[in-house]
Amino acid sequence: MIEFEVKKCKTKASYSVTLKKKQKLQLERLSKHFEVVSDAGIAIVIMVEDVEVICHGYGELKFKINNLDKIKEISEKIFSKIL
Repeated sequence: MIEFEVKKCKTKASYSVTLKKKQKLQLERLSKHFEVVSDAGIAIVIMVEDVEVICHGYGELKFKINNLDKIKEISEKIFSKIL
């Protein structure tokens, strides 16, 4: 099982998901498995189950939804495809 933690962002408007073992995300690989909405090079926005997820190359996912179960489920899918 992939270990990660979910935290409310400072602004309280979104959630941040990071791996417990610090690791960079392979964005190019990630873009092959999910629909890419936007690509800024150091971060991409992907669509997973009708939810936009901001994926930063340094290893962080950002969600603008408040459903923790959905956030955990989507994070697990994303991390399982690229780690």
